[in-house]
Amino acid sequence: MALIISVVAAVQLYLPLGSLFWERNASLAEAHQHGRIAMEELSHELQYAYRVNFEQQRRVLTYYKRVEGELRRYRIYLLGRQLLLDLPTGTAVPLAGWIEDFWAEPAGELGARELLYLRVIVAQGEQRLKLQKAVSPRNVGKEW
Repeated sequence: MALIISVVAAVQLYLPLGSLFWERNASLAEAHQHGRIAMEELSHELQYAYRVNFEQQRRVLTYYKRVEGELRRYRIYLLGRQLLLDLPTGTAVPLAGWIEDFWAEPAGELGARELLYLRVIVAQGEQRLKLQKAVSPRNVGKEW
């Protein structure tokens, strides 16, 4: 009986720590998921872009893709904590949430065969992640 009581007492001491650890890791996993989705969407959208421009001050990434034979303008920007994609029709769709900051380098117009470095900071509660990726749009510098 004494052994069972000591085991139960030890478990009760560590149970709140396990719960805290579980919650923190679940939050971290969700933050990673939002960041991963943001990076995948950014690289997918920019893969076939013909022209790419990043405005540093406003944190707006503008790019053009060929759709049905003509170039159409797209924009990715941060509104609140949502990373949004502005479609040529004027509709904005969310790409990812929990985004604290969004950055691309080099600023201004991207040249042919240049890499575009993307950085997204995801934050939820105490969790804060910085994800980075380089993308090389295939059609930048080609004839429109």
